Amino acid sequence: MTRAGAPVDQRTALIDAMSLLRQGRLDDAESILLDVLTVRRDQPDALHLLGLCHHERNDPESAQQLISEAIRCWPDGDPQVCVAWNNLGNVLVESAQPESAVEAYRAALVAQPEASGTWTNLSGLLRRLGRLDEAEQSAQCAVAAAPEDPHGWFTLARVQIEIGNVHGGLQAHARGVALAPRDVVGREEVLRSLTVLGHRDEAAVLWSEWLLESPDDPIALHHQAACVGQPPQRATDAYVERVFDAFASSFDAKLAKLQYMAPELIVRALTQRLGPECDWGAVADLGCGTGLVGMLVRQRAGRLVGADLSHGMLERARSRGVYDVLSQTDLVSFLNGEIGSFDVVVAADVLCYFGVLDEVVTAAAAALRPGGVIAFTVESLADASDDWSLALTGRYAHSPRYVATAMVGFDDVAIDACELRMEAGLPVPGLLVFARTPRT
Repeated sequence: MTRAGAPVDQRTALIDAMSLLRQGRLDDAESILLDVLTVRRDQPDALHLLGLCHHERNDPESAQQLISEAIRCWPDGDPQVCVAWNNLGNVLVESAQPESAVEAYRAALVAQPEASGTWTNLSGLLRRLGRLDEAEQSAQCAVAAAPEDPHGWFTLARVQIEIGNVHGGLQAHARGVALAPRDVVGREEVLRSLTVLGHRDEAAVLWSEWLLESPDDPIALHHQAACVGQPPQRATDAYVERVFDAFASSFDAKLAKLQYMAPELIVRALTQRLGPECDWGAVADLGCGTGLVGMLVRQRAGRLVGADLSHGMLERARSRGVYDVLSQTDLVSFLNGEIGSFDVVVAADVLCYFGVLDEVVTAAAAALRPGGVIAFTVESLADASDDWSLALTGRYAHSPRYVATAMVGFDDVAIDACELRMEAGLPVPGLLVFARTPRT
């Protein structure tokens, strides 16, 4: 990232700052970068890295300003600016500014036309925007620029599957697997695209091949069960941890694009039922993720505790500074260790990783004080004759009748239909559940 001809001490400082940034030592990295900028305010590498520090601190506005300033400071024609444009595109994607991100990626490619990673980023974004012809062209450019990079092949596979070229998509997927058999995220995304688009048999074969290579892989075990119709009663801890660690850094941006509503729905229900001025006391945020619910309930909570299986998610939640305590543990163990500790328990889109709800509901009732309340969301099952079902997305859906029968230990149970988010342009139907433990 440092430029040729820079003074040795400045070059060393920038290398040290980059190393600290990669280690997550943001304060130390920022201190070094500010020292560099004190000597030279327009040093582009320092501005760029400082922008990445602000991005890691969940301050996208400052990140955009700093990286944009860095870009203006680079000399015209310097290919180094490609990296900054690409990172600006990443920040804009996570800030739900997709069209601006497309422009940033294209600017990066003007500076460095052979930047395969940027072609891959652009293709993935265009695919999500529904511009599939452009997405395929960009993916083809990615694999042409770097035929040994599996990410380009996995991206090309998803695009081709979505435009209906399943054979071509499977061939591209096979190239990606051959190059990176342990790339869980890339392989999973291709197989999930196959499944969601109705190519269930093809997906089941590929999940089975994955299990031949790695018989204990939690991702493959869970999704193969969904494909063949033999669902476990809940997702394993290993599956949940792997899934959410894999996209902790982009979680908020992805949910913003899906118009994710569960946190607002839960907080609105609690406010309506408890009163707008009520102090909610001790609150447990189950599956707290990056802290989206925590930010909304902090002002009402006397004490706010978050629990999640994903280390990556908890690091993001910790950076928000709204929780009194954060715990990396499974929900049932957490609740069983907190008997009579809470006045409110919330779970936004968390119990969609449980089929059978009895154990977690019982544990939640025991963790609440008399008169305590629980509010949570689940996905709604279209076929009300079943209690629950594991969808091809890897999440469980529940019938209202089953949820009502599972709420043992609670009074005043209210179950309302809602829309949780958008997927493939359609609303995902859900259930918003509110209940109270007996007051005595």
